[in-house]
Order: sequence, then structure tokens, then C-alpha cells
Amino acid sequence: MVHFGAVVRYFDDRGYGFIKGQIDGEYYFVHVSEIQDGTLYRGCQVAFSPDINKKNGKKIATNVIVVESN
Repeated sequence: MVHFGAVVRYFDDRGYGFIKGQIDGEYYFVHVSEIQDGTLYRGCQVAFSPDINKKNGKKIATNVIVVESN
């Protein structure tokens, strides 16, 4: 299932950040290894697959693609 959202914070030097889901308003952790296309920065719109981190049970974004950059 594809979700859409906006990057609320991304630490380029650390390789991770957070996406806020458009429909559910939930926050998803995103790691640089999950970025399929584009460069993440605050405010850009993305499509992603939501998942759960099996180690800690927190929400993560996988297969992240930038769909609109400002």
C-alpha cells in the first residue's frame, strides 16, 4: 500500500529523518537506505510504503520516492 506524506525533518549528515503521513498524520522514521529516488529535505512531498520496525515496533517508511519538491 502506498502512502503519501511530507518530510518534516531530515538530517542529511546523519542519513535519517521523519515523514508525516498525509492521511493518518502519523510520523514515520526514514533511513537514507530507503530513498529510491530524489533527495529528501524539509517540506518535500514523498510516496512511501509504511512498515513496522521489527526490533522496536516503531513505524518506518520504506521505498521512499520524492514526488514533489519545493
